Amino acid sequence: MDPAGLPDGPDAGPREGRRSSGPRGPRARANRDGAGHPERVCVPPATPLPIPGAGESAAVAEAADRQQAEYFLGLLIQRHRLADRRIEEYRKTVAAAEANGDAERAAGQRRMLHTEELEWQTLDGLIAKLQRRFPRQIAGNTAAGAQVRLAAR
Repeated sequence: MDPAGLPDGPDAGPREGRRSSGPRGPRARANRDGAGHPERVCVPPATPLPIPGAGESAAVAEAADRQQAEYFLGLLIQRHRLADRRIEEYRKTVAAAEANGDAERAAGQRRMLHTEELEWQTLDGLIAKLQRRFPRQIAGNTAAGAQVRLAAR
C-alpha cells in the first residue's frame, strides 16, 4: 500500500467497507446492459484548429500575459486607493477618539489602522513587482519610465 492508503497496482482488491459507486436497484440492473441508452457518438470537430508557429505562439502568450497584467494592475491600484481612503478615515477616528478621551475606541481604531496599513504595504509591493515585470508600453515600444525621464530633462 502507498502512503495515501491506496492499494498498490490494479490487482489489489477493494478495501473493506468500500462500496462501488454504481447505481443500485432494479432499474440500474436493467440499464447496465445498455438497453434504453442511445449509442454514444463522438463527432470530431468540423475543421481542425490552426496550430500557431513557435514565434507566433510566444507573441500571443506575451500579449495575453500583458493583458492579464494590465487588468490585475488596475484591480490592485483600485484596492490601493481604497486602502488609502480607509487609512485616512481611521486616522481621523483615532484622533477624534483621543480628543474625546475614549481610549478604548482609539485603541480599537489603531488596530484597524495597523491592519489597513499592512494591506496597503502588501498592495504597494504587489503593484511594484507587477510594474517591474510588465512595464507599461507606450508607442514605439519604449518603457513608460524612460519616456517620463526624457520629458523631465
